[in-house]
Amino acid sequence: TEICRFATEALLEICGRYSGVWAVNFNCPGQITVSGLASQMEEFSADIKAQGGRMIPLKVSGAFHSPFMKEAALAFEKELSAAQLSKPALPLYSDLTAKPYEGDPASLLSSQICNPVQWEALIRNMISDGMDQFIEIGPGKTLTNMIRKIDPSVKACTIQEYMEETGC
Repeated sequence: TEICRFATEALLEICGRYSGVWAVNFNCPGQITVSGLASQMEEFSADIKAQGGRMIPLKVSGAFHSPFMKEAALAFEKELSAAQLSKPALPLYSDLTAKPYEGDPASLLSSQICNPVQWEALIRNMISDGMDQFIEIGPGKTLTNMIRKIDPSVKACTIQEYMEETGC
């Protein structure tokens, strides 16, 4: 899995040339994570670089959000079918649809495992739905930085920044 710094349409066109490379995370403008067969990544990376893009290898333990995860998605769906899931009390946005969950949550949750994360569209939909402040909980500021690139007009900060700002 690698991060591409490249235009979405151009990246998808290049992915289409390979049987084993997929765009798996649409993070923010110009940043898309891809996953693929190791045997194809060197040539894929060369194609991206030849078009003026940049690849950054990621240290991850799996080809998440790609067709390689289909078996895991089916197993997860089976486990979820035994659980009783209820509609969230607050809007909860799906990585798969970039919209609030509707319908069968088990199917959406399991489908997210082997399909691309629509992070940029999800954040844009949240902003369109009136959300204008985002607080990243956890270490680092990766998501905060992505949100700032998606729409600099909204407030985005880490939990540490929020606590310092509010005196909590």
